[in-house]
Amino acid sequence: METMSRAGAGQSVYLSLFAIETVLLDLIMLREEMLESSEDVAAVDEQITAYIRQEVVKVDNIRAFWRHCELMRDAAKAEAETQAQRAKAWGSRLDRLKETCRSVMETIPFPTGKPRKLEGRTGSLLLKANGGKQAVEISNESMVPDELCTVTVTMSAALWNAAAVFFAEDLVGTKVGPRTPSLSLIGEALAKPCAKCAGLPTCRDSSDPVLRVAGMQVETKCPECGGSGCAGVPGARLAERGQHVECR
Repeated sequence: METMSRAGAGQSVYLSLFAIETVLLDLIMLREEMLESSEDVAAVDEQITAYIRQEVVKVDNIRAFWRHCELMRDAAKAEAETQAQRAKAWGSRLDRLKETCRSVMETIPFPTGKPRKLEGRTGSLLLKANGGKQAVEISNESMVPDELCTVTVTMSAALWNAAAVFFAEDLVGTKVGPRTPSLSLIGEALAKPCAKCAGLPTCRDSSDPVLRVAGMQVETKCPECGGSGCAGVPGARLAERGQHVECR
């Protein structure tokens, strides 16, 4: 009797997992299809959120589906890596075959003025000269004149602007990439303490005439950092850390 009870419980868990997989997968796949066709997915998102809100308290079901997704993801990644390695191997074999055929056919005394071609029953092999511009080979890089060389320099936008003004006549034809804010530099600047309050979110203020006469001070937010205690960067701020869920 106990064995049957355990079997029934196991079957119930499996059916619950199957049910949650089916519902979630159907909703998620529907959402992906709607995204591909540029449809509004707000309604589907609400259904997914509502379903997870209902099922999340059933930890085992959610956790089992979570692990299942991880396993399927890892299996797909492994298969993709395997196929990529196979494609690379077959590509290398093809390159070696092409090179060998080229070197062999170059030694064959084909008639002058005739196509350098070997005929077979199902097709042919044709030796042709490469088209397009001839490739350039550098034998000694140090001997190439500076005016025929380019350099890539990374510097702050402020330093570049100063250099551009100073070397205006020499920068004709210079191509400058997009001005991209450095997230690492901005993050370091935002992490520094406020220069006005030295990192203290509140400061004592006695500027009010009434308070000054009474010899009193009140604590108020720093007008520079607004009470954050950190330095500011115009047009940027530190995002909230937020929260996340782990499956263990």
